Amino acid sequence: MAYTSKAMMKKSAISNAKILAAEMLSDPFINYRFRIEIEGIEMMGFSKMSELANETSLEEYREGGVNNYVHKLPNSTSYKNIILEHGIGVDNTIYNWRQDVIDGNLSEALRSGTIKVYGQNFMRSIWHFHGAWPVSLEIGELDAGDDKVLIEKVELVIERFERTVIADPTDIITAPVSKAISKISNKAGKVVGTAKRKVTGAVSSGIEKGLDTVTKPIEDGLDSAQDGLR
Repeated sequence: MAYTSKAMMKKSAISNAKILAAEMLSDPFINYRFRIEIEGIEMMGFSKMSELANETSLEEYREGGVNNYVHKLPNSTSYKNIILEHGIGVDNTIYNWRQDVIDGNLSEALRSGTIKVYGQNFMRSIWHFHGAWPVSLEIGELDAGDDKVLIEKVELVIERFERTVIADPTDIITAPVSKAISKISNKAGKVVGTAKRKVTGAVSSGIEKGLDTVTKPIEDGLDSAQDGLR
């Protein structure tokens, strides 16, 4: 009975976790919840980023004798530059990075980075970009009659980007639940096992004492009778 109850409890907990995970899976991406990290650069708090895009050029091939269509074959793939914006402050990191390129130190300027996009509840996707270097830097317009934040805009050339698959939220939620329940079950099993051993030991000890109480007078009587026969 106890085992059945334990199994039902585990099944119910995991089922509820899966329902919650299914709700989280429907959580849409939100374009204002993102975080950009660039290798070797402290967090800049970028407020805006252009779209990620790539495009494969085509090579047309006309097959002899075929006049109603043209074969289109994939050629090289190019990746669109990324434009990042943030409110300019006292930090000079972006400027120095751009200066490395101007000074001809491109090998030192190449960096990788990540773009983390969040939904309402948790991180939904990660894009990694590689071989990035700043091709242009722009400081926003100054206007004495405007009270807007001064914006620094940097355009990055990238070699490529790829997306990392986020673990299934079902696994993220149900795995710890299942592990916790198993841990509790194992601990309960050890406690029950210890209790059984103690009870068995106590019963055995009681039986031995009871037998001693019964057999001792008999043994004493037999000893007396034996003495009398002598």
